[in-house]
Amino acid sequence: MRRMILAGIFLLSMIPLSGEEIIIEEEVKTDLKLEKAEAELEYMNEKVDFYKRVVRSVQREEEELKALKRARVRK
Repeated sequence: MRRMILAGIFLLSMIPLSGEEIIIEEEVKTDLKLEKAEAELEYMNEKVDFYKRVVRSVQREEEELKALKRARVRK
């Protein structure tokens, strides 16, 4: 009987530790997900910046072509 009581106390003392471990594991998973999301956001922002530069470059080239066409028509 004494062994059963001691085993029960031991098992009850383990429950909070298991709960804390679960919380810590969830926090680690959440942190990893957050870091991954932040890295993906940074990568996407870099892509957006790149495409914005491409669009501005194309717009400049179109303006230059229009100016050349106007100069050509005037001659």
